[in-house]
Amino acid sequence: MRRSTGPIESWRTRTGRLRLHPHVRQPAAGPAPTLRRFGRPDARILWTEWGVTPTHFHPVNYGVFAATFLLTGMRSAAGRVDALSYWVASDHFEELGRPPRLLHGGFGLITVGGIAKPRYHAVWLLSCLGETELPVRASGDGADGLVQTWASRRADGSLAVLVWASTLDESKRDGDPR
Repeated sequence: MRRSTGPIESWRTRTGRLRLHPHVRQPAAGPAPTLRRFGRPDARILWTEWGVTPTHFHPVNYGVFAATFLLTGMRSAAGRVDALSYWVASDHFEELGRPPRLLHGGFGLITVGGIAKPRYHAVWLLSCLGETELPVRASGDGADGLVQTWASRRADGSLAVLVWASTLDESKRDGDPR
């Protein structure tokens, strides 16, 4: 990368998702420090093919856990990447052929039958936020950890605030039986 002056077409990571620690709001710094070190401080960072799990046919793809994971990841990446795209919009995933059944654990925001999954609704809620991000001071049990917020002001002056509770512990995706 040091010798080339041409554009960087892609930067591959094989994580499948942003690495988030349950007690830290921000994920690892991503490629920005490396790009600066190699003389590319102005390179645009477009993070694509990001999702909840890299595993096909995983039940986590249908639960609320996936929606709150998506919100946490999008919130965490805000201001640190130029664009963050969820992996796929639909469960019509050509590399695997026709899905074996309607609810098969597909990667998409929408099932093959057109049913919107919880992640789809999370993206829709994000689209309702305004153009100007506002700071939020949260306190109390779970603030800025299990309970997260994203506040904004819309062009008409109205406020939009999104609040969600989540854990990044995938083993709790079905709830804690205790």
